[in-house]
Amino acid sequence: MDFRNLRAFYFVGKYGSLLRAAAYLKLSSPAISVQLKKLESHLGVKLFERHPNKLILTKRGEVLLNETAHVFDALARLREVASRGADLHSGKLTIALGSDLPKYFAPRIAAFSHKHPGLRITILSRHAGEALPLLTDGTVDVAIGWFAKVPAGIQKVSLLTSKIRLIFPSGHPLSGKRNLSLSAVANFRLILHTGTSPTRRLVEAAFQKSAIEMDNILEVGTCESIIEYVQLGLGVGFVHDMCLPRQPGKIGSLDMRREFGTMEVFLVCKKAAASIPWHGSLLDALK
Repeated sequence: MDFRNLRAFYFVGKYGSLLRAAAYLKLSSPAISVQLKKLESHLGVKLFERHPNKLILTKRGEVLLNETAHVFDALARLREVASRGADLHSGKLTIALGSDLPKYFAPRIAAFSHKHPGLRITILSRHAGEALPLLTDGTVDVAIGWFAKVPAGIQKVSLLTSKIRLIFPSGHPLSGKRNLSLSAVANFRLILHTGTSPTRRLVEAAFQKSAIEMDNILEVGTCESIIEYVQLGLGVGFVHDMCLPRQPGKIGSLDMRREFGTMEVFLVCKKAAASIPWHGSLLDALK
């Protein structure tokens, strides 16, 4: 198999565009097209459906692109390891971190970074829905968050289990209550995460299952913001237990596991990343 043909297929599939792949590889579009046809002939399969100004991967092409991605990931790691010399914990590591998680994981990531100063670490704030595509296309190396499902080729490792707690200002009518129903909570303004976050979807699903409308909502981005708004007396909110201040002070809280269950925080990465030297060290630091 001609590696150049495989490379052309990989970048056309990755970018979804013959022109973008040609520009990246510094070749003409006709040259790329010839390489694709040679690869199809060699493999005996049709990789693309050809339309005017458009190439669409066939089902077989999608499967082969996923396998080809593993090949190029391995080559990238080979080049990176070869360039490190004696220090295997060097190079670049990009982490996508859920918006509620920096306060909890920042000290652990900092300790990992100090232990491996040769590793350049970039952290992006992305929720699970945004992080997975970035992980798949190689923009990030690792993502940390609430991931119910992951695509083929991605592994996930449990880091911790989070419980949802209802929080309210000190002296609030809900203070001292136990086993609150969602209908009782819905009588107050609800301060919630944004609609795209896994936590918000979990809360909405529980209210919908109980046929309770949430018609008085204040929407913010993070648990930290919810806590601040609750302290200001603007309503009651749902936050993760790990986000609660160690000395609650102005707020009270109630365990809502009965209504929401628990949420598991995972580290997810491509399966091939488990062989990279920093992988085990990062897991040890985060756990």
